[in-house]
Amino acid sequence: MSKEFLKTKLVGKRFETHSLPLEFLRDFKAYEELIRNIAKVLYFEEHPDRSRIPRKFFDNFSLHLKSIGPGSTELVLERVFEEKTLFSANDEFEKAQTLALDCIEAVNTGKSLPAGLPIDYLRYFDKFGGSLKEDERMDLLRPKDKATIPYNTESRKKLVLSQSTTYTAHAALRGRIEAVDDKQGSFRVRTISGLSVTIQFEDVSLDRNAIIDGFRDNKTKRYLVAGMGVFDRDNRFKEMKEIDTFCEIDPNDVPARLEEMSLLKDGWLDGEGKAPTPACVNWVAEVLENFPDELPLPLLFPTEEGNIQAEWSEGNSEISALFNFNEKNIIIESLNLETNKPQTKTTTEEKFSKTLQTLLGKKTKE
Repeated sequence: MSKEFLKTKLVGKRFETHSLPLEFLRDFKAYEELIRNIAKVLYFEEHPDRSRIPRKFFDNFSLHLKSIGPGSTELVLERVFEEKTLFSANDEFEKAQTLALDCIEAVNTGKSLPAGLPIDYLRYFDKFGGSLKEDERMDLLRPKDKATIPYNTESRKKLVLSQSTTYTAHAALRGRIEAVDDKQGSFRVRTISGLSVTIQFEDVSLDRNAIIDGFRDNKTKRYLVAGMGVFDRDNRFKEMKEIDTFCEIDPNDVPARLEEMSLLKDGWLDGEGKAPTPACVNWVAEVLENFPDELPLPLLFPTEEGNIQAEWSEGNSEISALFNFNEKNIIIESLNLETNKPQTKTTTEEKFSKTLQTLLGKKTKE
């Protein structure tokens, strides 16, 4: 037998295809664990004379993903139980869910956390929602009043930091292999921003010889380390907790080049040159986020005026694009090397990819 336990809608660009990235399965497993642990606390509060929970206490609670609905990804979690099992419509697990959702609502609205949950149990929120990105959220439907409770990276961070000095979040670091320690079975990556990250051989899919090759050729080879990282209250990276991806990146990797530009200071060009602002770098990153796979990666450069310029060389065409942050437009200049005929077009971020594809003679995908 089963009953509906939770409805949630995932909101963000990744979910507009009405599909669920597999990494989110661990988030819903973490939600089940969160409810189980809160339910255990509630049981002992209601039965102070008991020193242990009943032997089959957790047999009464198992969550299954039932369906994916239309719109942004809508999910239904069902509570499954044996047909002969009897339980109250408001047992510890139902109360645990209400308490968890009330905690999320409290941090969203700046109110005090509800009584009834030991503060150290807030650590279980650290696993739930770890797959969410900054521009994504879960809309959770609270059963008791059908209210929608938004849950995002900021909600999760506030809950975890209520009882801890650190929290986990997705981390994507880029850098070079600066050392290999055979005795410890590890190697060290120096990131673009200067962080030192120690990684065990066994935690990555790349074999030992490839890692040593990357160390020997670390002037040209750079790598992406991605997974769950540990951060302090000031959002400073501390360590990698879980690595999902370790791979060599393209020499023209866009996020790596933009990170380098984000570290520039005014006067970077022999005492001259304005550094691109964080807002400018973020804007260019957003424009290039959905860069067509069929186009070559650009060479990226900062300009003396504090903007960013991209350059391509494709066939008989030489193209440059100036990302003018103040005007929020992109000036594209192209030169046909056969005819020596130049073209200049000013476009917007929405039309940038299509305009570039046209100039490079590539077919656009509808």
